[in-house]
Amino acid sequence: MSKDKKVAKEVAQLTSADKDELVEVEYWVDKGADVTGADYDKRTPLHIAAADGHLKVVKFLVRKGASVNAEDRFGGTPMSDAIRGRHYDIMNYLQGKGGERPEMEVDALVTKLLTAAAAGDVKKVKEALDDGANVNGADYDKRTPMHVAASEGKLEVLKLLVSKGGDVNPEDRWQRTPLSDALEHRHQEVVAYLESVGARAKLKVTDIISQLCNAAAKGDLAVIEKLINMGLDPNTSDYDGRTALHISAAEGHLKLVQYLVAEGAKVNITDRWRETPLSDALRHGHDDVATFLKGKGGKLKNTKNAKPFKFVKEEPQDGGEYFVSQKKPSKPRGSRTASASCPKAAAHSRFFIPPLVHGGSSLLDFTHPFHRHPPPNNDTKFPIETGRSF
Repeated sequence: MSKDKKVAKEVAQLTSADKDELVEVEYWVDKGADVTGADYDKRTPLHIAAADGHLKVVKFLVRKGASVNAEDRFGGTPMSDAIRGRHYDIMNYLQGKGGERPEMEVDALVTKLLTAAAAGDVKKVKEALDDGANVNGADYDKRTPMHVAASEGKLEVLKLLVSKGGDVNPEDRWQRTPLSDALEHRHQEVVAYLESVGARAKLKVTDIISQLCNAAAKGDLAVIEKLINMGLDPNTSDYDGRTALHISAAEGHLKLVQYLVAEGAKVNITDRWRETPLSDALRHGHDDVATFLKGKGGKLKNTKNAKPFKFVKEEPQDGGEYFVSQKKPSKPRGSRTASASCPKAAAHSRFFIPPLVHGGSSLLDFTHPFHRHPPPNNDTKFPIETGRSF
């Protein structure tokens, strides 16, 4: 057979494959057309039949020896074409015959799945999975669709991923699990669901202390309850000895203060400056919190260089009892002056306690980068081992 005739047969075969004309494809193969022949872009009849969804032609060409993993000029295989066209019957058939997805195709599918999971787009997540995306595929940081969906609070996506075999306890580069992410971002429904399907949170000490302090500052009782139920000592402190009770008292979160005390928080625990939760409550004008703490035996322990406070009982209109300072203490030595550092406390008409200042910003300023991620206190009594799974 001359070269021109051979080329003509192969072109005719390619055209027939494109039109799903099995009879014509069979005719040209019987006439000697090469099933592995390709055009100028190295695309074979199998590439074209797979791209157009012609299953019968695909099966015939494979039976006649067509390579299921032939690569065209662009690195694409017949499987790549079937995936792009979403011809699932052909995808399954080629896979059964040893067809493989090119690495670039695998990466693209995982990226598509991760993007859809983060956006909470259930429809696109289904499409990516149907296209062959690995439900447990991960990016360069080992973050899976489960991680990103949990971080963003996408409950319906998580349910779909779990139903498709998604691992509920994968660890990313930082040994964090989806439940760790859900806890950090306070997605309570997601936390409850993940726990119901056996998920565990693998948290570092610094992560837990940071969550504890931020939750206390915001009065987030649900997060505090979750941490304590996981085994966290309510007296856990940061690098300055500040506990959740100190912080919640300073912010005036009475319900949280009551909960912490009920869970065993020490009402007279002191921080680096020997300040107690009662000191914080009084300094920031939270008389209801101060009254509660006083009733639980709360005391002021920061007496160095200052006259002791004398408490007097007042009868407010609501019928409760408030204990307030009657006498202004002497100014302690050093730079911790109330007027310069805490004008709100200095202006309060019924008490005056020098504020605590650290690093030029309020101790309760959790927007300060140093305070967002406090290192653990070496003296902290903390029963949870670093890296322990819950």
